[in-house]
Amino acid sequence: MTGHHTDVAGMGALTGFLIVLGIVGFVIYFVPLIIAILRKKSNVVAIGALNVLLGWSLIGWVVALVWALSKDQQTQQVVIHQTIAAPPTTTYSIEPGRDA
Repeated sequence: MTGHHTDVAGMGALTGFLIVLGIVGFVIYFVPLIIAILRKKSNVVAIGALNVLLGWSLIGWVVALVWALSKDQQTQQVVIHQTIAAPPTTTYSIEPGRDA
């Protein structure tokens, strides 16, 4: 009976180890998405979709990670200064003693 007790204890330890290993693997799998969320990426949904759908392949996971770590492009604001020329002014002068 002593051997049976050891087997149950060993199975409990193995089960606990597998659960911890599964949690660690799950977190590692979603590292690109976690980074994208923490960095407030503008395309977090696309990074998450790539991570979920193609993260199982090493290439998809690496692409999602690089994308999550890349710098967002700054939105560019274009300011156009347009000056409108005033219409030319006409000056009339009337000489004294002359009728216009």
